[in-house]
Formats: sequence, structure tokens, C-alpha cells
Amino acid sequence: MRLDCLDGLFQFTEWTKMARTERLDAIAAVIRTKVDWPANARGVVLSSGVGVNFDGNDAEAQAVTARSESGVFLRRLANPYLVRETFIVPFNDAATEQADWWATAYGDEPTWLDSDLAAAGLPKTADLLA
Repeated sequence: MRLDCLDGLFQFTEWTKMARTERLDAIAAVIRTKVDWPANARGVVLSSGVGVNFDGNDAEAQAVTARSESGVFLRRLANPYLVRETFIVPFNDAATEQADWWATAYGDEPTWLDSDLAAAGLPKTADLLA
């Protein structure tokens, strides 16, 4: 299940002060226990949507990956001055491989737009904005 949470959960609450693995463990516990998932559900990818980034615009500095037994937490600079935080929560050991796949896919998110522009024969974002 892929969900975008666009209500400020990640940016305007005490979440921002919690350690990343604490946030991952807390949200995973809620996702696993408070929702009655169908038997074929493998896990959840929960995204904050993009939010304003006050910590700089360096994509490498903003690229954070944290892991716990609950899953994977990612923070990536999605666009200039905008970050996205993503929680990947597998429901069982068999889904861990898929969690790693999702983490790899979302970990590359900052390159998506330039890759799509190149496929269309267009210059990179930075060149378009120059």
C-alpha cells in the first residue's frame, strides 16, 4: 500500500524532534496494529509528501537512510528546497526484500526529474532554470 500523508504530520508535530528510528518504530507500530490489512498486503510505503527544507539544499547532505527492525526511513531532497520523508514498513520477513526495493527506488528520487527530461531529449533541471 502506498500512501501520501499531506496533512503536516511530519513537519508540524513533535515528529521532527524524534530520532528517525524512533519515528519509524512508532509509525510502524500504528500501521501494523490499528489497521485491518488484507491477507495479501505486504507492507506500507508512507510518504510525507514534499515539505519546505530549512536545513540546506545539498542533496547529499539531505540524503538520510535509517533502518530498524520495523523497516526503512528515507529523507531525500525531492526538489530544490523541498524534502520528502518516506517510511517503508514491511508486514513480515518475506516482505523485507520488497522493502529494500522500495528503499532503492525512493532513494533515487532526486534523479527522477532529470532522468525523465533526458529521456524526452530535454536539458537537466539546473540548465532549464539557469
